[in-house]
Amino acid sequence: MSKDWDSYLCEIDGKPASVFVDMGIAEDVPIERLPLAAWVQVAMLRAGEDGLADAAEVARLEVVEAALKVGLVSKGSAYVGRIASGGRCDFHFYVVAAKGWKEQVSQVLSKFPDCRFQCGLRPDREWDIYLERLSPSDENLERLRNRRICDSLQQSGDRLDSERPIEHCAYFPDADARAAFVLRASALGFRVVETIEPEERGDQFGVRVSALGIPSHRNIDALTLPLYHAASECGGEYEGWETRIEGCNAA
Repeated sequence: MSKDWDSYLCEIDGKPASVFVDMGIAEDVPIERLPLAAWVQVAMLRAGEDGLADAAEVARLEVVEAALKVGLVSKGSAYVGRIASGGRCDFHFYVVAAKGWKEQVSQVLSKFPDCRFQCGLRPDREWDIYLERLSPSDENLERLRNRRICDSLQQSGDRLDSERPIEHCAYFPDADARAAFVLRASALGFRVVETIEPEERGDQFGVRVSALGIPSHRNIDALTLPLYHAASECGGEYEGWETRIEGCNAA
């Protein structure tokens, strides 16, 4: 396990889902020495109409999760994340061998007499469960990045309540694709700050655009995702955003 974990909301199998995943291992998977996907499914005692846990249930599941990690994670296994959805919580692991898995799970959860659970394993050498179910989609990954930047601004003393210029950068395979994006961005209320020309053959055509906005956790996705989609639809890639820090700790 890494120290880089994050959570996000999404929809899985047509139901609202809350996912908590180890993001730090993404570049290292699949891990050949752990070819088996293993899981523990725990029924929630208290779930809302949306099938997600309430605050008390979240606290209970975190206690269960901590016990599972202590009892099941070793040199021959790794805990990679959980999915809460549909009134249940699935804890996902990857392991070296199947032998003893069910017995180990039963031993750990025997400490929780009110815990109804199932567990199992399956071959997953390509780590499809991690990559396709636990890992965020490209759009959700963009949302996570937005949240992390807002967190960083807030930690620097920014109250995230004042309007200021927010600059966005995107890159494209050719000038025509960039020009198409600029038209889309202009229609959304952005102005071009800088165009970035390729210095060598094979380099990309970049552009920086800007508009006023409040980079709060509530607002930022609405400010960035239209540009993210516009860049993708024009054959390019949205690289992210930046702004100045405003607040008592700003330099």
